[in-house]
Amino acid sequence: MCWFLVANFLITGNVNDFVISKYKETLIVSPVDYWENFKPNSDF
Repeated sequence: MCWFLVANFLITGNVNDFVISKYKETLIVSPVDYWENFKPNSDF
């Protein structure tokens, strides 16, 4: 589904279930990896 919607990230706690870290333009990352490396800047 994420490739149809053109998602930037697939955030999952099961990264060990994926043999790839990227599908087309979608990065497959853990929540911790996303939070530490990719989270958007928020100025709320």
